[in-house]
Amino acid sequence: GYRFFIFMNNPYIQENYILPTSSSYVQLFKLYEAWIRYRKRKDSDWHAHMPYARFAYTEQYLKDKLYLKDESFTSDTVCCGLSCKGMTVKLRSLRFKDVWNIIRLQEEIQKGTDSEIYCPLTREEILESLHLDTVLGAFDDDEELLGVAVLISNRKSPRNLAQDFQKSPESVLTFDAVFVSPRSRGLGLQRKFVDKAKELAVESGARYILTTVSPSNKFSLDNFEATGFEMVSEYQKYGGKLRRLLCYVVPQK
Repeated sequence: GYRFFIFMNNPYIQENYILPTSSSYVQLFKLYEAWIRYRKRKDSDWHAHMPYARFAYTEQYLKDKLYLKDESFTSDTVCCGLSCKGMTVKLRSLRFKDVWNIIRLQEEIQKGTDSEIYCPLTREEILESLHLDTVLGAFDDDEELLGVAVLISNRKSPRNLAQDFQKSPESVLTFDAVFVSPRSRGLGLQRKFVDKAKELAVESGARYILTTVSPSNKFSLDNFEATGFEMVSEYQKYGGKLRRLLCYVVPQK
């Protein structure tokens, strides 16, 4: 049992071996879930008995059976070369093996950014989006991660901003997060991500792209407004942080 959870909860094994083909491990996930139910009946502090508990699959993850959607189900793979102010940048869909690079980039940005402006994604949110959404990364020639954009598909989810805009989830693609390395700012990466979001919205049949931006984040606001987004409202979100809800109306064919 101890070895089983060392295997299942080890982040390196998760991201490189289990999650990319997680739909092949259904019986392991069912056993995992059964063990949690058993342990909760025996002891409310069940996490204390689990190796690598901080990397445990959450009960919500297991309930939603996210493991049934792995990389073999992903049909929106993006991989292209872009010219960004004289620099060649490769844009591609990120995968589970990229999780730690995403987290490290977030930590780098957090060090020099006001917490009112920047809300980092949790590891659980990153995994969820890698299963169900589109996560884009920009890389230089040395394969260094320069920036990330997370696009929540037009699905029913608390992370879909459709409810804030009083629209159906099917009609809304949510530009959930974008963060760019301080060393790569000024290359226009955010606008490249927006361009890809517009393409994905058309392909998925979404009528709107929604995003939230801090009023203090002038750089990001200017980028979104320059690419056709307009402010819908200003309100408190993410634990009381002031945000502007921006909307782009997808042209209909």
